[in-house]
Amino acid sequence: MSSRRGFLASSAALLGGGALLAVLPGVANAQGADAQGTGSIGCAESVEDIVTIAAVAEALATTFYYNGVTRRVGRSLDEADLVYFKAALAQEKDHLDLLLGAGARKDDVPGTFYFQEGTFSGVEEFTDVLLALEKAFIGAYAAAIQRFCELGRGDLAKLASRILGVEAEHRALGRDVAGKRVPNNLCLERAPFTCVSEAVDALAPFLSDGPGKTAFKMPTEAQIEANWIPCKD
Repeated sequence: MSSRRGFLASSAALLGGGALLAVLPGVANAQGADAQGTGSIGCAESVEDIVTIAAVAEALATTFYYNGVTRRVGRSLDEADLVYFKAALAQEKDHLDLLLGAGARKDDVPGTFYFQEGTFSGVEEFTDVLLALEKAFIGAYAAAIQRFCELGRGDLAKLASRILGVEAEHRALGRDVAGKRVPNNLCLERAPFTCVSEAVDALAPFLSDGPGKTAFKMPTEAQIEANWIPCKD
């Protein structure tokens, strides 16, 4: 039980940290006074900032699901549940490619991510992290939709809404695998972030090494394609 408590305490760090600010120049200044000069805090992320933050999240998610499928947790799942994560692997990689095509700064997307020891050792540990990540992803895309609308980019707001829908599926399916009594338990998805830049703290712990962490490289195209179930547009 002590190791389990330690893992959960480490997972709580998903909601804190600031290393991503160094990876994404300018994001630290993406909040400021509103255009009317009232002094209230508004959002000031550029389109490039938003799609880059999202691309980092999708590269992280691709690495996460790939290791979930190929490591001990994947071998401990029955085939019906494993299918969920093989499909999620393909979907996250597709999202990453779309965001890079939409102008994300490729050089700011890391090739290595750091996960707490035990993340891929069992279903409970894996789904704990899955649910924390998907909560952050959904919140980030919800904030992105509003910001894209403010910037007059309805095309990207539509893309963000389509990605958010799939991330919500991942959350529900993760809850199902975790044995939650009601996997689809929300009437409305939560919106924890006002600005997309607020989501960077949820990603930051995965971008730097530290005690009890292991480095995992972003899988190659060949590795992904050997372990995914292709998705449809």
